[in-house]
Amino acid sequence: MEAFTLSGFLFMDQEFHYMNDEYCWSFSFQQEILVEKRSIGTGDPFVAWYETLQQNTETGKSGISFTWSVLKNIHHIFINQQGNLVFNKHELVLNKPGHLQLLSASRESRGVAASAQFDRERNEFVFPGGSTIKVHRSGMIILQQAPSGESTDRSGPVFIPAALDASLAAATDQYFSGNMYYYPKMQGEPLIKVSTPTFYEENIRPFIQHVLQCS
Repeated sequence: MEAFTLSGFLFMDQEFHYMNDEYCWSFSFQQEILVEKRSIGTGDPFVAWYETLQQNTETGKSGISFTWSVLKNIHHIFINQQGNLVFNKHELVLNKPGHLQLLSASRESRGVAASAQFDRERNEFVFPGGSTIKVHRSGMIILQQAPSGESTDRSGPVFIPAALDASLAAATDQYFSGNMYYYPKMQGEPLIKVSTPTFYEENIRPFIQHVLQCS
């Protein structure tokens, strides 16, 4: 197997993975959030899968680009007046064709409706009402909605890879939506695939609405 340079996210075996030239981070979210870091080599199955994707790209069978930038060093998270999440100066939007994207926010999209405060001890951003967003240093965004009403149960986390200006995917422990690049063949029980607009309205929009109701 020839060496090659790559960087990006992949969803496989009910986990999100992020890899650079030296390490692979695996994000598991079955019961609690677990992050595992390991060194990679040419025999790593994750590398093999990426090589397959890259070969498909090179032969024109896939429109995937390996030049995506990943949003890191997030220091400001808020919900704007349009009701969308904004990370620094990038807005998470569901565009008209139904794709989830992180795009540069226009001046009109930078008006703040609700802002999160960074909790250094917990290493996460906390909105009014207790809903949180964690941002792993590799660029994984993790939404966790606080309990609503009298319920003490927290809904499961929502995972979104923070690739800029690309068609994204999003997942919970049961559902998957978006760019199928992140969804290879899986062993065991696969996640249920739903449309991105449906996923957004059932998992991301309630997070935003809860924050706005508590602000």
